[in-house]
Amino acid sequence: MNYLHAPYIKSGRITNEDLVYVLYTAMVEPIRFFRLFEWRAMSEMEEAAQCTLWKYVGDMMEIDYAAVLGKDRWVDALEFRDDVTRWACKYEEVHVRPSPEVERLGE
Repeated sequence: MNYLHAPYIKSGRITNEDLVYVLYTAMVEPIRFFRLFEWRAMSEMEEAAQCTLWKYVGDMMEIDYAAVLGKDRWVDALEFRDDVTRWACKYEEVHVRPSPEVERLGE
């Protein structure tokens, strides 16, 4: 992951915020999918395991959580998920918009 992302990070095409947002989607979307479409929702323990896994992936990618979230320690994985989710909702409001080409197509 680090090898593949390094040139884009170095060039500024991928920011630390972008990395946190993609981490958020990888962490939270499976939980949402299970809740909506599987025969049962994940248990709290399963959700915590999912969040722990993705927090660890982010750690290995050397994502700077403190720069984005204002802290780098959490009581547990669910607190981490909640903090990242709150931040990601604000990120989406600013950054998740149709490109000019898609907007024209929609019109």
